[in-house]
Amino acid sequence: MDQKTKDTLIGGAVIFLCLCLAVIAFTQMLFPAEPETASDFAKEYGGSEEVYAQILASSDCDYLQGQFDNAYDTNLASEPGTVHHKRSTGFMVASDMRMEKTGCYK
Repeated sequence: MDQKTKDTLIGGAVIFLCLCLAVIAFTQMLFPAEPETASDFAKEYGGSEEVYAQILASSDCDYLQGQFDNAYDTNLASEPGTVHHKRSTGFMVASDMRMEKTGCYK
């Protein structure tokens, strides 16, 4: 194999790796990881870490549904784009996620 062929193969491999990294970065941008901890939720949506911690620790489906319903009512009453709207969305997401993990929907 001559030097030109080796250089072409190396160049192709570098381009392929760059494309792979770009696809991974683009995928993570389109589909960011969901928050998992109370701190993650508070950073992402705002609101009280204590409330998120209570939601994420609960296995009481009635409590979780009540948290979701309260957040839903606040969300409907809030203007999209406001702090209250984003915060209530966070509480809804956390409650829904916990209800799913706890088996409340079965």
